[in-house]
Order: sequence, then C-alpha cells, then structure tokens
Amino acid sequence: MLVKSTSFWIATGIFLVACLGIVWLVFPKLISKFRLAQQTLKTANEEVAKTQQFLNTVETLNKNLDDLGKYNEAARLALPTTTEPEQLLLQLNGLIADLKLDATVTVPISKTTGTSTTSGASSGVKAGSIGGGTVVSNENANTDTGVTFTINGKFGFGELQTLIGRLRTFSRWNKIQSIDITRSDSASTVSITGQVFSKPLSGKEFSAADPQFLKKAGDLFGGLRSYATIPDITQEGSYGRKDPFAGL
Repeated sequence: MLVKSTSFWIATGIFLVACLGIVWLVFPKLISKFRLAQQTLKTANEEVAKTQQFLNTVETLNKNLDDLGKYNEAARLALPTTTEPEQLLLQLNGLIADLKLDATVTVPISKTTGTSTTSGASSGVKAGSIGGGTVVSNENANTDTGVTFTINGKFGFGELQTLIGRLRTFSRWNKIQSIDITRSDSASTVSITGQVFSKPLSGKEFSAADPQFLKKAGDLFGGLRSYATIPDITQEGSYGRKDPFAGL
C-alpha cells in the first residue's frame, strides 16, 4: 500500500520541508512589504491631511486679510526685531498724555555704529512736553533684547491702578520690574520701572500647522492698544531722492 511505501514518506517529507523553506524565505518578505506599504499609505494620508489643513488655513487667512494685517502690525509693535527705543518713547508719551498724568518718562536711547555702542547720558538729553507729561530720552546703551524705561510722577491710587492696567494692554509687550511709592496727603510720588523686549527674526517660514492660527493671533494681539502713530517715511514724496528738495 501507498502509506507503507518508504518512497512515499520520503517524498512527502521532502515536499513539506520544501514548502516550509519557501514559506520561511518568502512569507517574512511579503509581511515586511505589506507593513511598509501600510506605513507608506499612512504617511501619504498624513501628508494629504496636512496639505488640506494648510490650504484651509490659507483660505481662512485670505478671507480675513484685514484682520491678518491688523494682527501683523500689532505683533510687530509688541515684539519688534530691534529695540526701537524711539518708538517706545512716543508710545509711552502718548499713554501718559491719554491719561492726562503729570509724569516723566525716561527711555535710554542707544546710538550704534557697526558693532560698537557709544553713550552720553549727560550730553544727549532731549526734553519735550506733550499733554502735561515731560519726556526725557537719555542716550545710553541698550541690549539687543530689551529696553528699560521708567515713569515718575505724582498719582492718586486710582490713577496708578489705571496706569498699571493700561500697561497690561500696552502696544509693546512689557514687564513691570518695580513700583516705588512715597505716600503723601493728596497724592503719592510713584516710580515705575519696566522693560520691553525685542526678538530678531529667526528666518523660519510661515507654517499653517495650527488651524486656530488667526484666533490665537487675535487673542495675543487683538487687545493691545497703540498710543502713537509712527510716520512711514517711505511714503513721503521726497523719500529716496538724492536731493529731497529737488522740484520744490
């Protein structure tokens, strides 16, 4: 009988060993290719989702160009790429004038040539009076990341609270470092020291990875208030001329 044939069992064994060998050699490669195909498909789906999200965000931004421009300008004022102490001086002066406070604002203004910085606190003092507030700018060295300012004056407690509240929504991001108060019967002499910041551009391209980009920009910059209009000299008629008085 066939089942008693030695040749049959030998042939069957060889066949089974050959099948197992083929499965052992081929099946893992098939599984590996299948898993690789799954991972490739997953990555492709993720890229498609990111691209679609980017397009949706860009479409949203394109529909809200006015808000985008407003937030961009507010962000530029809040955290400029350079210290811009002159603009800080104008903004703080506008704040003091808006509150009608009798106060002195001091902002150190640095003058740089190349990589060196020169200062002259005594010889470079400029003073002016706008809206009841005296503004003093001292030429002094500032760091690349921050400028320290001081506000000195006689305020009532309510005026001081209002001033601190306005600094929280001030167009330039700031940190109050100290508040010194000397009390008197009618008003208190107050000295507020604070710091504003700047950050150079990192060169990172815009990424619309966050679909809440516009909302978060509004939360960060929508409530900030500017107290001065900075003139854009590039829009002046004589800007860029070799002789700005030509044709006048």
